[in-house]
Amino acid sequence: MIMAYKDLQDFMNVLDEKGLLRKINAEVDSRLEITEITDRVCKSSGPALLFENVRGSKYPLLINIFGSYERLNLAFQTDEIDDIAGSIADLIDVSNYMGLIEKIKSIPRLAKLAMIFPRKVERACCQEVVEDADLSSLPVLKCWPKDGGRFITLPLVITRDPETGLQNMGMYRLQVYDKNTTGMHWHLHKDGRRIYEKYKKLGGRMPVSVAIGCDPATVVGKPPNVLNRYIDRKIDAKNPRTSGRHLPKGIVKGYEVIVLSTVSFALLTVAAYMLNPLCLELLPLALALFIVYSFTKRFTWLCHIILGITCGGAPVGAWIAVTGKIGWPSIVLGAVVMLWVSGFDIIYGSQDYEFDKREGLFSIPVRFGVKNALIISKVFHIIAILLLLYLHLILHRGILYLIGVTIVAGLLYVEHSIVSPKNLSNVKIASYNINEIVSVILFIFAAGDIFLMR
Repeated sequence: MIMAYKDLQDFMNVLDEKGLLRKINAEVDSRLEITEITDRVCKSSGPALLFENVRGSKYPLLINIFGSYERLNLAFQTDEIDDIAGSIADLIDVSNYMGLIEKIKSIPRLAKLAMIFPRKVERACCQEVVEDADLSSLPVLKCWPKDGGRFITLPLVITRDPETGLQNMGMYRLQVYDKNTTGMHWHLHKDGRRIYEKYKKLGGRMPVSVAIGCDPATVVGKPPNVLNRYIDRKIDAKNPRTSGRHLPKGIVKGYEVIVLSTVSFALLTVAAYMLNPLCLELLPLALALFIVYSFTKRFTWLCHIILGITCGGAPVGAWIAVTGKIGWPSIVLGAVVMLWVSGFDIIYGSQDYEFDKREGLFSIPVRFGVKNALIISKVFHIIAILLLLYLHLILHRGILYLIGVTIVAGLLYVEHSIVSPKNLSNVKIASYNINEIVSVILFIFAAGDIFLMR
């Protein structure tokens, strides 16, 4: 996401210039008084407030900056939030790239995409001043009379999964206990809590970073999710297993997902155009599969297979990108991916059997029962292994490739052995963790066979 402002102070100055900020010089108390004032101002559609003289603190306090659509739009430098989705919708409109003139016109629009990625620095602005922790010096609010204490209410809490190394950024209230201790307020279903439980099992302390006072786009935005989760957000909100995901909980906003998906489709369009004509001609089919798949569980139990077909297009697309034509080996490999993905997605969908049946959703487990669904998944994976062996024959691959296929077959055997209709507790391991290894193993041994055994 492109930041409209350098930092929060930059945004505050703009609010001040536009008369959308009221500065208060009188001394106020961070315990109840500030929030009582802000409550009245907010309910009367008043401005953002800057309390410059907070009792017991040398720091000012800025509040109510997102308390109106005008200030929210200003935070993203747009007249209407919906305009953001509209402007980037042009990025995936294929007609904008069909003719020479259209391609030239699209260059300035596409050039902006280079600015969306984060930039790593050796030393950040937030490190210019380093002090010992003293939370008592901050104007942390006690908002309501029956609150258990003072809470930092808008922090960006950054943690790292000890197993995957992936970072998570969530907004969890922090209760201040003393000058260097806080309590983390998160629910059982939160990602931060899930990461904490992993550290707890490992027996180590969990490193946490907390950012306060970031630029408005970062505070409002936070990391986005995928288009499929946006389309399924209402279903996810009803499902106890997925109700804690970022979209159902409002942590990620719908327009942010649309922005990311639009940018991704735009990059795919540009890449297809730059590769060869056949890639561009087949692009609408790929885009249609990406979008349509997300709706399929609403009307067909073939949703798992349609997901597999969508993913199976990847090796076919790669083949076309390199050769400019469709080859039989790529179709076979696409079928392998289709069967492999469909198989583990059936396993994954088995855990939602009761919910899907109650909500009238479609899936192979709902249509045929969990027991038969797991059998279908097993059959899909057996056929996938047979097709990998067929590729060995038609591509004249060597021993390393066969070793890789053998290891993959063993992993898939383990995948199916740890789940059953009566025990679905290992579904996540079977459908995610093992298959992450499957893809890497097959790549390593196939690449090794190509480059080392020729």
